[in-house]
Amino acid sequence: MILENRVEVYYSRKIDEARLKSITQSVIGSIFFLIGLGICYYFWSNFEMTFFSLLFTLGPAVLLAWFLGSLMRKNNITSMPEISHKIRNLRKKSAQKDQDDDASLITEQSDLMSTDLPGNKNIKVVGPIFALVGLLAIAMAMYLGLQRWNFLERTLPVEGTVIEYYASTDSDGTTYYPVVEFKSPESGRAVTFRHDVGSSHPSYSRGALVPVLYDPDNNYEAIIDENLWNWFGTILISVLGFAFLGMGITMIRRWLKIERFKKKAYTH
Repeated sequence: MILENRVEVYYSRKIDEARLKSITQSVIGSIFFLIGLGICYYFWSNFEMTFFSLLFTLGPAVLLAWFLGSLMRKNNITSMPEISHKIRNLRKKSAQKDQDDDASLITEQSDLMSTDLPGNKNIKVVGPIFALVGLLAIAMAMYLGLQRWNFLERTLPVEGTVIEYYASTDSDGTTYYPVVEFKSPESGRAVTFRHDVGSSHPSYSRGALVPVLYDPDNNYEAIIDENLWNWFGTILISVLGFAFLGMGITMIRRWLKIERFKKKAYTH
């Protein structure tokens, strides 16, 4: 008896061979790409011309230039025509690799559902772990989001001044938290607080005026009002949580599909 099981496929543009379709990598890649864009935007929106900001900006560029220069010297490349020649050779090797990959495409469903396939190994265990981590991250994001929402609902706006920075040093480096002072409209006294978000370099200059949101019942509970970035931590944890949950569910569905295929194969 011939088993029939529908699967989604797409075709190679180079040869008329069926290639199994998978969108998992593209979805996960897009999620992390968007996270990277958000982090880059956050960096440049808070960029100020200071020694540390220039160091963190120009440092990687200088290292990249040094690496490319050493790579060119190692391969005896001294002119643009030689670079073009190397690029053409790389393109030829890439085209040959594509042909080799096309020759080893999986077109049999029995091979696709085999536990010997690298993508199918350990997904029975890894899938639930990823899904659990994702659910925990989403739960944490919801908890932090509700806390932030309740705080913002009872806060009032006022203008403050960055007076100094609190530096926290650990194995990953030094994080700078702006210390802000504002005058309480209720009591008229000066209130000083430390912002709850830090960065690897001072994000505000000393003496800068910043918008502040404070709790009128407890003036020391306050933050710098950064609009959408007030939710940055919650959004980041949510995105990571959904990414892990999506990967876990994909692995679990894959494993269940393999189990159903095995049962049908054994039955017939």
